[in-house]
Amino acid sequence: MAMSVFIGLPTKPNKSHNSAIARASGMAEKDDPKQYVWAFEKKKLRVMLEDMREAVKIDREWADEVGWIHNWSIVVQIATNRSSEDYLEWMSLITMLCKSNNATFLFFDEGTGDPQVRYRLTDFFQGVLDGNMHDESGAAVESEEVEEEPEAVVPSLFESPAPAPAPTPAPASEDTDLQELIRKELEKGGYYRKLEEENVSTEVQGIELEPADEEDDFELYDDWDED
Repeated sequence: MAMSVFIGLPTKPNKSHNSAIARASGMAEKDDPKQYVWAFEKKKLRVMLEDMREAVKIDREWADEVGWIHNWSIVVQIATNRSSEDYLEWMSLITMLCKSNNATFLFFDEGTGDPQVRYRLTDFFQGVLDGNMHDESGAAVESEEVEEEPEAVVPSLFESPAPAPAPTPAPASEDTDLQELIRKELEKGGYYRKLEEENVSTEVQGIELEPADEEDDFELYDDWDED
């Protein structure tokens, strides 16, 4: 069973630009179009012009129910055993034929062979962009969303390792005693150890000062201010 889309038109369309689109898609014209005015086809696709004037008169109830008000219809069919490439080409044909005939609406047959469900062209393709396709009967089928698992992050072999954190500086010594600092400097050069070997005391010995005699004066010293 083929899936058909009907592009409704108020008047009979010119064959030249429609046949040019069909031939550009690799279709050939059929010698015997049967109930159609003209028909082009290739392996999985067909484009036909159908006169709908009698159908509207005979079955007015159907026309009112589905909203079909057109006298002519360009039918674009795709075979049941189609590939994804065939489906994309079918949608492209629908778009080009709608644009070339200034049509904004199209009808799906829903497997009945007659127009049943109306779509605005922009709404139809928005559904396709959202991932909704159509089954063999022409009914819209919402595709299942597949949740992708996040990919595990694998470190690259060419990535340089992260720099090691800078060493924490040692806290400043609280020993600020001048004598201790001097002793440390002497230890660096080995002088302190040498003094210990010679039994030389490294402690600073205090010098006891005696008070000056009251009779002493500075008369014996030269005057410092003299030249």
